Amino acid sequence: MAFTGNPHVIKNLPYDPVNGFVPLTTLSKGPMYLYVNPDKVRAASAKEFLQQIKSNPGRFTFGYTSITSRLPAEVLQQTAAVKVVGAAYRSGNSMMPDLISGEIDFMFTDFSAWTYVSSGKIKALAVTDEVRSPFAPDLPTFRESGIDGMDIGFWLAAYLPAMTPEPIVQKMYRLLVQANETPAVQAAMKASGTLAFIQPLGQLGKYQTKERDLWGKIIRAAGIQAE
Repeated sequence: MAFTGNPHVIKNLPYDPVNGFVPLTTLSKGPMYLYVNPDKVRAASAKEFLQQIKSNPGRFTFGYTSITSRLPAEVLQQTAAVKVVGAAYRSGNSMMPDLISGEIDFMFTDFSAWTYVSSGKIKALAVTDEVRSPFAPDLPTFRESGIDGMDIGFWLAAYLPAMTPEPIVQKMYRLLVQANETPAVQAAMKASGTLAFIQPLGQLGKYQTKERDLWGKIIRAAGIQAE
């Protein structure tokens, strides 16, 4: 978000996302999950839910805490030509009670909310990735559910300050690759529902540009204004 979403929604960034850093590598990535209130959204699948949204434009509400958690709902509206209403929250801790109580109908967020699925308080309908999540193998992707264009997720990456000497860049890259393979880091990624995503040195800058342009297109189409 700091390097892909913020440049489009914050007018005066206190940092330069392109020239202020040396991109090292992505570290991990993860999809977003569509979570719904099972009492308000009586749908057995994401496609069935989409049909309900189409039949009731503007009726269903979703919560979000950042651009990252808002974009999947915006992509859904743009690709499926439907209308839902968003509600901004300061944190997931304040948003989850409203989803459970039915103040909002659905939300997109990461695997961290899965514990509420396990307890039956909310329901997951689909995952925004090209393949099913290994952490929720029974949950279909949007594409499997008959909804295209929803392959949108998030990623974490490492950067160094601009003008960092090349030997340090090389060394830090090697250390990060090694660290990503340790049991402790593997366990942390499993707990957060993310997967290792290491790129060759020199590729992150190109990947960042592609993702920034994609996010910008979605943000502009959604009419989100820079603040």
